[in-house]
Amino acid sequence: MPISDIGQILSSTKQIGGTPTETAVLKAFLMQHVDDFDRVQFEVGLGPGIQLGPEYPDYMVRYAAKTYQLRADMICWRGNVPTIVEAKDRLDGCAIGQLLTYTKLLKQDNPTLLQTYKVAVGLSICEGIRDVFWEYGVEVELFPWAEKLLAS
Repeated sequence: MPISDIGQILSSTKQIGGTPTETAVLKAFLMQHVDDFDRVQFEVGLGPGIQLGPEYPDYMVRYAAKTYQLRADMICWRGNVPTIVEAKDRLDGCAIGQLLTYTKLLKQDNPTLLQTYKVAVGLSICEGIRDVFWEYGVEVELFPWAEKLLAS
């Protein structure tokens, strides 16, 4: 069953990635995989964020924790199986580190998860590092045509 609000997501002008290009790449990924997932989340907060001490008021403790939480660009779900998607204009080693960190935090927050997939998406990739992504279990998908989505 495809994502129920996919049309709304794809037609929205809301930025879902860190940059307009990353948003275009994330939308390109969703277009390519429209039937592979049943729901999607954007800017997913993972982990505890900053933990202020008891000397701070409750509202400030909550604000700091939420504001400084790490955020996965997108998590796509098929049933109870997540796929964490990290978008970059040009994929480099930073995406690997982010995906490994997000996977660990997602599993800490959801200890019953048995399987988690990791995907790095971008317009291009730094030469010679694709094998490093594979070594860490990260799938790579490139969408050089996604920039055309920025004009529409």
